[in-house]
Amino acid sequence: MSAVTEHEVSLVPPADHSPTIISLDVTDFPVPTGREEEWRFTPLKRLGGLHEAVTPSGSALAIEAVVTDGVTFDANAVKSAERRGFTDRVSAAAWGEISTVASVNIAANAQVATAQMVTITGSGAHQYGQIDVTAG
Repeated sequence: MSAVTEHEVSLVPPADHSPTIISLDVTDFPVPTGREEEWRFTPLKRLGGLHEAVTPSGSALAIEAVVTDGVTFDANAVKSAERRGFTDRVSAAAWGEISTVASVNIAANAQVATAQMVTITGSGAHQYGQIDVTAG
């Protein structure tokens, strides 16, 4: 058996030293400026203030689905208190502004042979929504 020397083990430090924020509260996230790595290629001006947690306006989103056997859909499911959190400001802002979520549930061992269609219709104004898809 050979002796282990300190040169045989190489530990590579992580390339990203920034902490990962996981939260449901929009105020835990800084407003992106476009200089952050994850926002670098995003045209923030084209988001129309969505990343600034704009209050929704206009009528609510209409979410409908056409599902087959083995799949259920609920347009007004209760928000889960067990949700872990989001890693970005836009998702956390959306979560804070909605009262219900749309839920698509695929039963365990379901044989779904056709596409399941979910249609989201908005008024063109700022609106938030959440669709949870659970399989099995």
